[in-house]
Amino acid sequence: MIDRLLIAYCLAGKRDVMKLLVVVVALLVVAVSANPYADDCGPKERVEFRQQWTDVYGIGDQRIQLGQDIFNKYVQ
Repeated sequence: MIDRLLIAYCLAGKRDVMKLLVVVVALLVVAVSANPYADDCGPKERVEFRQQWTDVYGIGDQRIQLGQDIFNKYVQ
């Protein structure tokens, strides 16, 4: 997609590409705001999500240690 935008930028003027980008951003905003599942998360689901997040990633020092372990395993 970026290649197509670069080609469009080269072939068309800067104004045309900016208009295209504004339209794409506007469509993304509409798509995100019109999400039919946005209101499905009530207070109970939020608490469950937070608990699941804590169980998986831990809190405070546990989360830092997890990040360091992942970094050491895959980067170094």
